[in-house]
Amino acid sequence: MIQLADITKTFGVRTLLEHVTWQIGDGDRVGLCGPNGAGKTTLLKMLAGFEEPDEGTVVKPAGLTIGYLPQDGLSHSGRTVFEEASSAFQPLLDMKAEMHDIEHRLGDTTVSDADHEAMLHRYSDLQDRFRLAEGYSMDLRIATVLRGLGFSTEDATRPAETCGTCPSSSTGRSPTRVSSTWPSSRPIACPGPCGDRPRPRTRCRRHWATTRA
Repeated sequence: MIQLADITKTFGVRTLLEHVTWQIGDGDRVGLCGPNGAGKTTLLKMLAGFEEPDEGTVVKPAGLTIGYLPQDGLSHSGRTVFEEASSAFQPLLDMKAEMHDIEHRLGDTTVSDADHEAMLHRYSDLQDRFRLAEGYSMDLRIATVLRGLGFSTEDATRPAETCGTCPSSSTGRSPTRVSSTWPSSRPIACPGPCGDRPRPRTRCRRHWATTRA
């Protein structure tokens, strides 16, 4: 559960949020609605820990990880859509890379017996952690989510800065941004006038509206 307790946030002489109390329970999917300038982004940044309230507190469970996707300022180039989606599993990718490195070093006949034994222990530990984190099904999980977001198998191998067919472009491709955070059920939309927007598989269960101060 995440809880906002009597939050107040001001910018200069303007009070953007005043004595806001709100909570998000386990498993909740919440839509935050409101006009521009109502404080939606500020509220999300406080939930993510990027900004502090002037008054009140944000209560989060120990060990909770919050992902935040900014509205702009993201650049995704030089990687495929699949590679970009894979970055959400960076700890697992690092583990996999270290295992491959150890496998290569274990074949080195110049390595001492003591170092060889230490590498075997390290490899066994990494392998157990990788298995428990479902690392061996990582590629399948990524492909499944991309397919659910409307990406085809062909799309997954394209550069992350391009998307599917859009009549606004003479080449049939328009730039888009692919979230570097794990998208769960978030739809990825083409920014062209076609409004091509894959439908998410889930809908938020409740909405919380903000109004201008």
